[in-house]
Amino acid sequence: DHNSVTPSARLLDFARQTLPIHKRIYTIVMILIVISQIIWPTTWWFFWPLLIWSVLFTLHIMVMRTIDIDDAWVEERSNKIADNALDLSQVEAIRKQVSRTTYGEAYDLEGDMNTQKKK
Repeated sequence: DHNSVTPSARLLDFARQTLPIHKRIYTIVMILIVISQIIWPTTWWFFWPLLIWSVLFTLHIMVMRTIDIDDAWVEERSNKIADNALDLSQVEAIRKQVSRTTYGEAYDLEGDMNTQKKK
């Protein structure tokens, strides 16, 4: 039943359906604006619609990409990033350097604070 769907669910469904249309229209209009500026150079008026629409389009994409994020996606993405790490020793070296810079020499890689050695 259409009435049992919440307004927020309808809005998200609308946003999903309109993203491909938004992308096509955005691309066509931006190309036309740039071409018009090349053919008939004027002041910087074209910058404002380009900037505002680009921000709105980016927000539309970001909302669509984050709607379906759940714990399973986070775990899968984390594993993918870890699997693609080319040089894990470099990552560990950076982690160690940051830990030493932040917490001093007493900080070890496991994150435990050791007691400072007295001089």
